[in-house]
Amino acid sequence: MPRKLTRKEKIAQQQLRGPAPSPRDELRTAHEGNRLRLLLGCVVALLGLLLYVNTLGHQYALDDQAVITENMITRRGWDGVFLTFTTSYLAGRPGVSGALYRPLSKATFAIEWGLAPDQPRLGHGVNVVLYALTGFLLFAMLGRYLQGQLLVPFVAAVLFIAHPLHTEAVANIKGRDELLCFLFFVLIALAVHRYATRGSVPALLLGSGAFFLALLSKESAITFLAVIPLMLFFFTDGPRSRVLVTLGALVPAAGLFLIIRQQVLGGITTPPVPMLDNYLATMTDVGTQTATAVFLMGVYLKLLFFPYPLISDGSYQHFPTATLSDWRFLLAFAVYAALAMYAILRFRKKDPVSFSILYFFITGSVVFNVLRIIGTNYGERLMYAPSLGFCLAIAALLVRVSRANESTATTAKLETFLRAHRGPLIAMALVVSVYGFETVARNADWYDSVTLSTRDSRRAPRSARLHYALGQHFLKEDDRLGAKGDRAARKELLTKAIAELNTAVEVYPEYASAIGSLGLAHQNLDDTASARMYFEKALHLQPDHPLVRNNLGTLLLTQGDIDGAITQYQLALRHDPDYVEARVNLGLAYARAGERSASAALEERKRNNDKGYRDHGSVAGRSFTEALFHLNWALGIVPENSTALLTAGAIYRYLGDEQNARDYLERAEQVKRRGGH
Repeated sequence: MPRKLTRKEKIAQQQLRGPAPSPRDELRTAHEGNRLRLLLGCVVALLGLLLYVNTLGHQYALDDQAVITENMITRRGWDGVFLTFTTSYLAGRPGVSGALYRPLSKATFAIEWGLAPDQPRLGHGVNVVLYALTGFLLFAMLGRYLQGQLLVPFVAAVLFIAHPLHTEAVANIKGRDELLCFLFFVLIALAVHRYATRGSVPALLLGSGAFFLALLSKESAITFLAVIPLMLFFFTDGPRSRVLVTLGALVPAAGLFLIIRQQVLGGITTPPVPMLDNYLATMTDVGTQTATAVFLMGVYLKLLFFPYPLISDGSYQHFPTATLSDWRFLLAFAVYAALAMYAILRFRKKDPVSFSILYFFITGSVVFNVLRIIGTNYGERLMYAPSLGFCLAIAALLVRVSRANESTATTAKLETFLRAHRGPLIAMALVVSVYGFETVARNADWYDSVTLSTRDSRRAPRSARLHYALGQHFLKEDDRLGAKGDRAARKELLTKAIAELNTAVEVYPEYASAIGSLGLAHQNLDDTASARMYFEKALHLQPDHPLVRNNLGTLLLTQGDIDGAITQYQLALRHDPDYVEARVNLGLAYARAGERSASAALEERKRNNDKGYRDHGSVAGRSFTEALFHLNWALGIVPENSTALLTAGAIYRYLGDEQNARDYLERAEQVKRRGGH
């Protein structure tokens, strides 16, 4: 038991401590501390803005096509917002299906399209602002959980914001699902902390609402059900009952999301994961599958430390297959086993590094392809949320190694804070300067799809999808030039497209989409025999490919085989009823069939065969009625489709309905004046 101090000793001790601070001094100190926190948070946010300001002039790229530029729901703008909540994430893009449900992320794209159609600057600007806001709030959240510390939260937040592995999530507009999901996670953590430390029930309800919004942004938010209680255990001293209450508030939000998701996606059959998307899905040997998945986990870990080279696609055949005796698997397994052991041994001590490792494992569990096979074997965007664990661990270790005193300069001016922690902050600055340079340089690659595919195909020359993407770009450029474009320029584009598509097929001989695109390229070169051969070869590999069916139908229609074209368009729509282009083409084919029957009726009339005239006239009427059905169906999805408007207008004029004819033809003219097609 400690000895009781004498009066003189108490006076001497008080003199050493100095005079007791007055209430005014305490208020001033608190004010200076809050101002310092605000300044440091703004530094983090400003860093995010500076690193990604060069993306504001970028175009749409990569996955933006699936959910924005080629998605008929998104392109409806304000009218498509409600539809995003009643359909799957990829609904609205022909030939694409899947059981993903991320309505909030997609709704933001529809809103942006409604505000500024086909203007990527707005989408990029929103991403940059969300990222900067995330940095500001992340610093605040870490500061609260680390009980007022500033150095570790600041270093961790700066490392997170500067990390080049985040370029895909920020520079690609489609990465909005990652940005929103993680931002809501930070808000959940802030709200839950307020409840855990102060017992604020409204804050807990706000946290539950933020969790629901995180789930609507991306399904991987479900891992926060484990992360949030873990954070409360490691970093708060409140009653343990509040941890259970917090979990009890989050679970209903998760349950509601799952019910809604089931109602929306219940009728959607998830197709098998193709080899091109995730080659792990086609492996029959569990050992090889697991070894390869762990090897890819090692790739992620390496990129967290050394983020180079970065690639937008690591699918078949960029990464090799690993076996249980492969050194790549053994090395990755040994590193992860050591990390897991450290986390377990330091768990009771509530070591922040232990928490960081567990956080990384939990948030990464849904993307590592170990517990379950997902739709891709590799994606840098998938490390967006898990990378916080890496950044926090590095920050904690840096402060620990530098022996920095976290109680120093936590309520002082910015200059005092910087001076007191000069050593670790200089080390952080060196790392951030390298990371920042790589981030800015990598952003330039994301300018558009062709820039990205061109540069990444050099870094991943065995990626079939990168070569396919580049070939598709050249095909779209040729389509943009159209029949009136310079013939030499078109031939050059198509030659480049064929070269890239052939490379994709060399890597993966059963690549039906690439083979079908080769057919389209040859069709545009007027080589109809080769075009048909490629279309039929692609359909032999994948009979339910709606895009190839549609293109084959168009080829048959140009050759005068109207009935064959109708059959192909119908097959395309059987596999994808929302395929607007196939629906318009089917309407056009029925219109041609109607013209054919009408011409036959006229010939019969000339020969005075009234019976034949009536038969052919009846067939023509049915064909025109069928054509109008499909054309108006397509216009209900895309009201400004000029081909559908012109065709419908011509049919109404032929049928003698001059009022509807003028209406449709005037709308088509307005679309053309606005630059539509």
